[in-house]
Amino acid sequence: ALSPAPARAHGDTVTTAPAPGSVVAAAPAAVTVTVSTPLAAGSEITVLDAGFRRVDAGPTRLDAAAPARMAVDLVPVGPGDYTVQWTALDAQDGHRTAGSFVFQVAPPPTAAPAAVSAEAEVSPADASPVDGAPMDADPERGPPADAAPADADPTNGGRSPGTFVAIVVVLLATAAAAARRRGAFGAWWIGLALCAAGATACAGPATVTPANLAPGGAAAPTPAGLSDIPTAAAGGVPTQIVIASSDLAVGRQRFAFGMLDAAGALVQDADVVVTFFKLIDEDAVPVDALPATFYPSRLAAAGLYVVYTDFDAAGTWGAEIAATLPDGATPPAQRVRFTVAQLSASPAVGETPPALANRTLATEPDLTRLTSDPAPDLDLYRMTVDEARASGKPTVVVFATPNLCQSKVCGPVLDEVKQLKRTWADRVNFIHIEVYKSFDPLVYDDAMAAWSLQTEPWVFVLGRDGKVAERMEGSVTAEELEPFIQRAAE
Repeated sequence: ALSPAPARAHGDTVTTAPAPGSVVAAAPAAVTVTVSTPLAAGSEITVLDAGFRRVDAGPTRLDAAAPARMAVDLVPVGPGDYTVQWTALDAQDGHRTAGSFVFQVAPPPTAAPAAVSAEAEVSPADASPVDGAPMDADPERGPPADAAPADADPTNGGRSPGTFVAIVVVLLATAAAAARRRGAFGAWWIGLALCAAGATACAGPATVTPANLAPGGAAAPTPAGLSDIPTAAAGGVPTQIVIASSDLAVGRQRFAFGMLDAAGALVQDADVVVTFFKLIDEDAVPVDALPATFYPSRLAAAGLYVVYTDFDAAGTWGAEIAATLPDGATPPAQRVRFTVAQLSASPAVGETPPALANRTLATEPDLTRLTSDPAPDLDLYRMTVDEARASGKPTVVVFATPNLCQSKVCGPVLDEVKQLKRTWADRVNFIHIEVYKSFDPLVYDDAMAAWSLQTEPWVFVLGRDGKVAERMEGSVTAEELEPFIQRAAE
């Protein structure tokens, strides 16, 4: 049975099987994720081995009998660590929530040798071989949907989304304890409210080599660049990571993520190094290893790790996130996979964003229709972006829904911007654009589509010339944002 935990997806509990951080004696035939609200087509589960290769088999299925549940079959896999990445699209309002967790398939137990007399000899033939069967290898996908394991869920499902959003990582608990656990993982970070951006099919070739087995049961070759990466070991502290950056493109990019403990509390001030890999066929080529900076929020429960990097090519990339926690613990590194586009969907640094005559108090006098902020600052709703760009001053534009977003990301972002406004209001324009133009039913504001925003919150700093000087997706703190405002105001 699935057990509850403090994880949140669109504000409600997420349960999974296998459980995050668990060590299972036998490889599961399928992975399931259950949220508390019905799912829409486009919800997806992806399962990766330690070499960034996919081992899920066929499309994600939505359960008609349990509309908040989705599942995906797995190809036969051997002992090792597996990352489950999932994206849930809410059937009612299209919100996208995302996360990830890790489980481990334990190696088969080794039988103790039989007692022998001093004169007896042990022949190598007495050793028990590791079971394994040859399979045709494919680095990306597993068998088609009709090759599902016998105990797989027979229901049909949705289609995979086109963007990779955010990711939660759960490092392993002790093998003995974790093998008995099933349940859920928690993090307010995975309550990010995102726009649905479309989906693609999730089909694949017929077979794939198990994650850690080659034909005959031998260890599978390690992709280039990964030979020194250890697998997670039982006994690690359950730690979760959520990637807050989804709109990544070629060039200098902000790669942001949050780190939380097993209870969903923010882990602050860890020493974190992010190593980026370019994934090319079976090879994972290391490109750069960079320390991440932690930016604390005014709120104790908020903050973010950030690293700025340059992606030199579009395609599939990977990131290894290695941390030393404040108590000195060094949980095994987590590897995640994401897409870098040639061009970003939202306005990029150096670009002139599309014209935007957003709603203001002049066009909508009822403030409750302009913002969900329970303590609104009227100055944030007096000027359109077009007017601000024509003023000759730098402008900060924040897209957020402070009172409706279920996470602790949206509200703090606007609070951080308000804090900076007190210092910079005489030299910089500040504008808040509520994500929704209607709260009942929820309808996205036209400004989101005008700037091709597929997630929220977003903060843009526009220079005196009206071009984008900096853009930040997800949580943003005053400490991180202020230097960009200062530079734009010079």
